[in-house]
Amino acid sequence: MGTIQQIQEGLPARQATGGGRARDPSAAQAPAETQVAAPGPSVPVIDPEAARARKEAGFPALTNCSIRTEADFDKARAEIRRRGVATNVGEALLGFSSVAAPVLDSSGRARAAISLVGTTEQIAGNLGRSAQLVTVAARRLARSLGI
Repeated sequence: MGTIQQIQEGLPARQATGGGRARDPSAAQAPAETQVAAPGPSVPVIDPEAARARKEAGFPALTNCSIRTEADFDKARAEIRRRGVATNVGEALLGFSSVAAPVLDSSGRARAAISLVGTTEQIAGNLGRSAQLVTVAARRLARSLGI
């Protein structure tokens, strides 16, 4: 993970512990909240195969904010396409939110997604800035990977 400042400045991302000491990101244990609040709709918006798989899996309600129907899923996908980012405000875990942007290859197919996850206050309270950061980071990652 990189810090917001690293993303803004285009610096290489790294996971840091207190005092800015780098550590191996593969050794990091993400909190359960981060794992649960991942960017669910961002890849299915761009990738028809992923959207079909999501619809076939159904829409289990994780919270009272979860998408529960195919119609709501399609409506959310249209909104995400319009904005270019996916948001999750309490859909997976109450009190936690995320904003994500797809990492697109040269054909426009989503290959991954980059997200910021935090408390709803942190993410939803500054949604425009968070969306800008993940969009820039996703484009830079695609460019750096040459996809």
